[in-house]
Amino acid sequence: MCFQSTIPAATLRVFLPQWQPLVYRDERSDPKRYRDACCIPKGPGAWTVEWMGPDDPENPYNWSTTTKIKTSAFVVIHTVISYTASSAFASGLQGQGSVTADLGVSNTVALLGLSLFVLGYGMGPMVLHPLSDVPSIGRLPVYLVSQILATIFSVPCAIAPNIGTLLVSRYLQGLFSSPPLATGGATLGDMWTPGPLAYALACWGFGAVVGPAIGPILGGYIYSAGGWRWIMWALLFLNGLLLLWMVFMMPETSGAAILYRRACRLEKRFPGHVFTTAAMIEMRREGIQAILVEALWRPFELIPEPTLLVYNVYLVLVYGMFYLFFEAFPVVFGEIRGFSPGQSGLAFLGVAVMATLMLLCYCVWLYRVMNPVIESNAGINPLPELRLALTPYAAAAISVALFGFGWTGQSASIHWIAPVIFSGLFACGGIASFQTIFAYLGDVYFKEIGFVLTLNDLFRGSYAAGFPLFAHALYTNLGVGPACSLLGAISVLFIPVPIICIKW
Repeated sequence: MCFQSTIPAATLRVFLPQWQPLVYRDERSDPKRYRDACCIPKGPGAWTVEWMGPDDPENPYNWSTTTKIKTSAFVVIHTVISYTASSAFASGLQGQGSVTADLGVSNTVALLGLSLFVLGYGMGPMVLHPLSDVPSIGRLPVYLVSQILATIFSVPCAIAPNIGTLLVSRYLQGLFSSPPLATGGATLGDMWTPGPLAYALACWGFGAVVGPAIGPILGGYIYSAGGWRWIMWALLFLNGLLLLWMVFMMPETSGAAILYRRACRLEKRFPGHVFTTAAMIEMRREGIQAILVEALWRPFELIPEPTLLVYNVYLVLVYGMFYLFFEAFPVVFGEIRGFSPGQSGLAFLGVAVMATLMLLCYCVWLYRVMNPVIESNAGINPLPELRLALTPYAAAAISVALFGFGWTGQSASIHWIAPVIFSGLFACGGIASFQTIFAYLGDVYFKEIGFVLTLNDLFRGSYAAGFPLFAHALYTNLGVGPACSLLGAISVLFIPVPIICIKW
């Protein structure tokens, strides 16, 4: 039996129009014809629900391009807002009206508000992504419930009377802002075929770099105008807008969930008959509890995989160094050059602009290099290592950017545009590294890409959460130039790794 909603249909039609199935004329006027078109008889009164052929309009792969683009835009914007919410907080840590002044804590304790948010969105996909694969749940309820909770926990972040309330609320806000980080890729894969999917995933990965760059730009001027609490109110406003978009415009994309709901509708129209789907049969055979346990445990089983481990460690390093910029920019542009918080935030425009240019270049590379190879092999990439062709250059760009940013940033006599350019070069290297490595892992671990992305989120969130805590001491004790040189030297060690993978 299917789970039946207790919410009146009229209420759903008014408030949740995107939850309504695409009802064909035959489903109401001729239910038997509709049943025969989408079901396979398995015995007296027993049916297996499937798609009505390759052109079934309810299948997300057959949606219009406009619908796919709107849904993909939601995933990308959700990703950007999640990352923006993490980094915007860093703009209100020090100075008059800051977290440290208002709540009477040290800078390191205040930074926990950033670190715990990052930790939360690293841990969230471990639980939320497996739930989205359950046919009776699907993607949309996970997005919707999580976003409601993320919006709710934005309120105590803004009105927190003490540091304890703020830190707990920030962690929970990050936890429930995490669905697009792993489920976003699965959502795009629900709709797009392999060719256009590469471009959709590129835009989705772009949000992981440009989102943290937008945060300081937004937070810097809001903090200057009204203090750190207004940054939290602004994030509440963004989360609220995202929730409204989700409620009124976001469709369910999971094919298994769509077929499950079709089976539920047919059971209501044909009492006494049993309708099921292939995914429901599999879940009954394995047991939902066993499937969820496997989904939670499988990412940890992948940790010892040598290739996966090396690239996860490197992406953790790149992502952690990116979050170190949130402490480096106030030192380089605020303390050394005397910029206001808003002006220091604007320095992140170099990251956003260069990341956008790199995304366009990467899409051109996909079109000119990768697409002909894949199309000539029946839609399959015969050599996954070809995805890594740009990775050594990206790793080199990151190393050069770190050395350049450190030594141009530590001297006030050098024009401010120089460290901005090098921070943009870092963004280029970061975008290229994330895109090429994720694409490579998608080819190698195609059947387990959801687990791979979940594990990567856990790695990045867990380790990147600790980087900001020692950032200020790193830059003040060593100096900007030596500190960035240390990070650059570490990043140099990775440059040969993709070359080794390509050759051997």
